[in-house]
Amino acid sequence: MIEALENGFQLFATGFCALLSLHRARTLEKREWALLSMFAGAFFFGDLYWLLYIIVYEKTPFYSFIPDLSWVTSYLFLLILLIHVRRNDPLRNPRYPRALWLVLVPTVGMCLLFMQSGDYISNLVYAFFMSGLLWHAMSGLLDMRKRPERDTCGRRNLYLLSLLFCVDEYLLWTASWLFPTAGDTLLNPYYWFDAALSVIFLLYLPVLRKVAGNELH
Repeated sequence: MIEALENGFQLFATGFCALLSLHRARTLEKREWALLSMFAGAFFFGDLYWLLYIIVYEKTPFYSFIPDLSWVTSYLFLLILLIHVRRNDPLRNPRYPRALWLVLVPTVGMCLLFMQSGDYISNLVYAFFMSGLLWHAMSGLLDMRKRPERDTCGRRNLYLLSLLFCVDEYLLWTASWLFPTAGDTLLNPYYWFDAALSVIFLLYLPVLRKVAGNELH
């Protein structure tokens, strides 16, 4: 019951984010709103399959390529959004610091950890997109250093929120991997991290609204 309710809340959060972003994309004709809509919309369909499976079969699906395909697609749209916002920053640093290669340490490490369950291809794909998301979120934050607050135009919050999204996803996966039999109880950390993910989707709306208020197009 708890899992169904929590997934229902996330379905609402992603659906609301997708629909409102789509409305703003059509009325404001801003590309970043369209990308956010596709990011949340793709995640919504993965959640929809997950929730329907729980309702119909009364158990959590062990593995399915259908929601994985939706969630990986959502990562792609978020990655394109970050790249789009950063490339339209006139004060960005065109050169990447070598320290950014350190993002491969957690992504490759977690990939090897989760590969112990046998899902080699899916873990490699997730590691690839997570590396890209962390890379561009961190590079965007580095662009914000030593700049007046009025020059950030909300970009810092977008990069921070995307970084938080990646961290929460890893915490969510780790909780699911470490506590597979924790049960349908609030003591299961999986539900708390998944609920936090729902809040992150809703936070993208005010954050991107500030970003879209500048001269991005």
